[in-house]
Amino acid sequence: LGTEFAVESRPDRTARVAVVSGEVRVGSASGPSLRKGQSAEVRADGQLVVRALTAAELAELCGAAPSAEAPGHAGDNLLLDPGFDRGLATDTWGGTEGHLSPDPGGRTGPGLRVSARGFASFPLCRQRVRTGDLGGKLLVASVWAATPADEPISPGQFAGLKVVFLDGNDREFGFVKQHLLTGRPVPGRFEQVRLAAIAPPRTAAVSVQLILYAARRDAGAVVFDAAALSVADVPPAP
Repeated sequence: LGTEFAVESRPDRTARVAVVSGEVRVGSASGPSLRKGQSAEVRADGQLVVRALTAAELAELCGAAPSAEAPGHAGDNLLLDPGFDRGLATDTWGGTEGHLSPDPGGRTGPGLRVSARGFASFPLCRQRVRTGDLGGKLLVASVWAATPADEPISPGQFAGLKVVFLDGNDREFGFVKQHLLTGRPVPGRFEQVRLAAIAPPRTAAVSVQLILYAARRDAGAVVFDAAALSVADVPPAP
């Protein structure tokens, strides 16, 4: 919870992972754990070299990451009805029929409940955003979610935030995603997840998707609230 990290992928198939806050495991499940202020160089031969970040490097990473509490840092929220005050509508949120319903128990008001109810493995609600050419832009998305006490998720179920990239013909050609409510979440306790990505070339629109990974169970639900999507120019390198 509260983890922020940066990944630099290089043309020579090497990479760097740097941790701004929280903890990140690099490599396999038994790989090293990096904490705030540490980075790992992932070399072409697969070797990992862990070192401390300099003060300048850490300041650069912290300054490039938009605040989770202030989406305006990266631009205005582009989502319509981000707090689900209008429930489901043709011009805002839609998704898996029969699995979505307004919920009065959102984080700060109404929210949207996504329920398992069997059959569907990945019931979701989604909103498509068209803003013209987004290639090379920085996209920041976030949402709050909780599992309700009257329909809690079971082990193996969890929630997710996914941003799908669409071309000019509305064809999907890439995505980024983050999971939350993994492990044993406390019913009624909201958690926030946030992701940031640079939109690839040819991105003409994005689909913001709030997903319940239901594992084909008959029960289990997630209530989403306070979704956000903002777009900004990539900060120039110092």
